[in-house]
Amino acid sequence: MIRKAILVTVFAFALLSVSVFGSAQDLWRLNEFTAAYERLLYELVSYDEMWDEDLEKFVTKENVYYEQWELVAGEGRLEVTMGHRYWLPREHVKQDMSFMGALLKAPSYLREDQAMADYTWIALAAEDLDLEVGNTMQLLDSSRVRVVGERTVAGITGYLLHKFDRETDEHGNMVEIVTSEWVIAPNVGWPLAVTLYRHGEPYYSKTLIEYERK
Repeated sequence: MIRKAILVTVFAFALLSVSVFGSAQDLWRLNEFTAAYERLLYELVSYDEMWDEDLEKFVTKENVYYEQWELVAGEGRLEVTMGHRYWLPREHVKQDMSFMGALLKAPSYLREDQAMADYTWIALAAEDLDLEVGNTMQLLDSSRVRVVGERTVAGITGYLLHKFDRETDEHGNMVEIVTSEWVIAPNVGWPLAVTLYRHGEPYYSKTLIEYERK
């Protein structure tokens, strides 16, 4: 486990109870943390195409790793502690791993960077999108976000959103291509779950598996 602690200046917000699921007029705010203490443990899964020398072809490899965050509110600031847990081949550890290199090469960094564009679009949409099933918003990149239902993750009930593009298929019909799937709850500052899709197949997911709030 690699940990680092930093201090982040934040504004104070009204405390919301995690046990209460919001009304249809709730709006989600990315990075709003309102409790005195929050701990979030995520499971991250990525799917990578790798060459198998025995099979002599590319195969899909599943990588599983974990990310934990602890946020403690102070006077006008948050103390943030984060850590990763993942597994590396012994040869990598022996030859290539250094103290900082291990952190920078954590699998989540690359995937989070790839997901950042969607994070931004979803965050912007959620500021104006009433979280009510059926509501849809078009974004500036011509994609759309729709509230498609509710889902419970780590004991928290949130709203399930699809971000999708509309394309014309070979038969001339308009179809919706889902590019990412999100579960958000108005009183939790980060998504409860994220799944990114490429050509209709998931290639990255991040799911909250433990949540603690005081």
